[in-house]
Amino acid sequence: MRQRFTFLTAAAIAMGLALGAASLQAFPANRLTYLTFSGAVALPGVTLPAGSYAFELADVNGATNIVLVRNRARSKVYFLGFTDRVARPAGMRDTSAVSFGETSPGQPRPIAVWYPPSTDDGLQFIYR
Repeated sequence: MRQRFTFLTAAAIAMGLALGAASLQAFPANRLTYLTFSGAVALPGVTLPAGSYAFELADVNGATNIVLVRNRARSKVYFLGFTDRVARPAGMRDTSAVSFGETSPGQPRPIAVWYPPSTDDGLQFIYR
């Protein structure tokens, strides 16, 4: 009887771990998004030349408002910083990835907010 109980306990733990791993993969926590810009854009403290970039949450000790921006290969960091959560504007499609701020002519357009796909909110970059 004791061996059966031990086996059932081990089987239940293994099944729980397997289901937990499957649910973690179904909803990637980092919200990795690849964005391509045809011209230069700006983030706080950095200008990104035209190209493709990886935007993701940097999950530092469970924080959900730190954004990490790297090159497409994810080998070079361009930006790591705090953001403020903001609601996605009513009527904005969930496929829209960013909104831009205003700038002077000839200057790179600043990215104001990054909206990860299929989310109701975005991450507003803090310019000081």
